[in-house]
Amino acid sequence: MNYRVILDTNVIISLSLKKNPFTAIADLDEIIKTPNVTILYSEMIFKEYEEVLKRPKFGLDPLNIQTALEKIMHECVKVDDKVFEEELIDQKDQPFYFVCLSNADSYLITGNLKHFPKNARIVSPREFVEIFNRDQVE
Repeated sequence: MNYRVILDTNVIISLSLKKNPFTAIADLDEIIKTPNVTILYSEMIFKEYEEVLKRPKFGLDPLNIQTALEKIMHECVKVDDKVFEEELIDQKDQPFYFVCLSNADSYLITGNLKHFPKNARIVSPREFVEIFNRDQVE
């Protein structure tokens, strides 16, 4: 089975900072490297990734940030930004939500489920790992 996913910025940061190999983030990191997963992003999402990854508080190496951004541009699928009339708790989450809504059967993976309307396609890293693993067994 193939999956199309959108990674919220908080997940990108968690993937960049992951230290414990026994977490859902570590499992997700392995899953998104498989050919079964296509990561979707839009111009607005990419700009947020770039801005947040460069924040000094995360202490990420500028060369690693540039490498990660280039990898996104070359290995992920860029889709059009979509705009819908819907209020979210954090308006910065709109590009992620709208890309998910605009791409049937995609999953938005986020650490902030409470920021989004309840939807089976908006999942935590742990939930996506469970979905992926369950589907591999079936």
